[in-house]
Order: sequence, then C-alpha cells, then structure tokens
Amino acid sequence: MIDFSPLEARSKKTALELYPFLMDIDGVDEFRHPDKDAVLKYMLLAYHPKSFMVERYTEVNKRKEEAALLAGLSKSRPKDERLMEMLFEHTLEDFVKVLNAFLIHVNSRLWSMVTANEYVFWEYQEKLISPLSIEIGKDKDALTAAGIKGKLMEEMEKINDRLDRFYHRLYMDDTKLITRSTKKKGITLESIAGGVHKV
Repeated sequence: MIDFSPLEARSKKTALELYPFLMDIDGVDEFRHPDKDAVLKYMLLAYHPKSFMVERYTEVNKRKEEAALLAGLSKSRPKDERLMEMLFEHTLEDFVKVLNAFLIHVNSRLWSMVTANEYVFWEYQEKLISPLSIEIGKDKDALTAAGIKGKLMEEMEKINDRLDRFYHRLYMDDTKLITRSTKKKGITLESIAGGVHKV
C-alpha cells in the first residue's frame, strides 16, 4: 500500500527513506544519476497504481509532466528540462530497466497473467509453424489438422487482445513505454519463464 501525497513528494526525506521497499526493486541500488531521488519520486507519482496522480490525471502525458514537477524538476532549468524529456520519451536507459522492474513488482498478479498468456501464445505459435505431419492422400486428416491450426490462430488473436489490455494496465496506458518495453524484451518462451522467477 502506498499513499504518496503531495506533501511527501516535497519532503526533505529521500524516496528511499520514505519507501524502503524500493530497495527490493532490481536495479534501484545500481541506478546512478545526480537526480536519482527526483527520478524515483517521479516514478512513484506517475506509475504506482495507488498514486493519487493516476486518478487525478488520466491523460498519460499530463500525468508524467505533473509528476515530474511535483518530484522537484523544473522546466526553467535546462538540465531538468533535458532530464524530463528523457524520462517522458524513455531514453534514460538505466531508468527504463528500473521502471520495468518496479511495475512488475507492484503489479505482481497482473504480471503473472501477462507471463502466463505470453507463454501460451508462443506455445501456440510453435505448434502453428510446425509442418503438418500428414501422409499424402489422407485428405480427412489433413483437413482436421488444418482446422486445428485455424482454431489456434483464433485463440492467438484472443490472447493477443488480452495481452494488449494487460500491457496497457501494467504500463499505465503509457503507449511509448509499452512499445519500448515489449520491443526491448524480445520475448521468447525462455525469457518469459525466466521473467517469472526474477519477480
């Protein structure tokens, strides 16, 4: 449970002092940046599912901007402006890794659904691209096998739609982050299985 209020965002205490659980997130300890505290507060404000900003700012870009300002960054400082742009566009490489680990950590049940559906999707894909092991002349068997593959394709489409919804929930409707994260993962059966154990 988190109640990250505007008062806490402006607190002299660091994000790690306010929320020690952040040290359990993969990559947080190794994340080195001059404005690490502001970045972590931004992450909490913009992406924690129980942050008051998620409900207040349903439009993602507006939420990210307001979260950055409340976390202590300022548009009037060129250094901060560059950092905000990198945060918004997800080009701050080490932070993207931390953010992904954070979202998986705070959405463990949702992440379990994602990994389960990804696993089944690629399992179906493997069966779908396997050649039909039917002897020539057995038209009935060939039609049956082709029908099964057709059903697999229909199921894959349903799974894909579910995954789209899950990813939007997991990444708080941040489409840029969804694209970057899913593309970067290069998801395979092995990486999915590994991801389950890392959480």
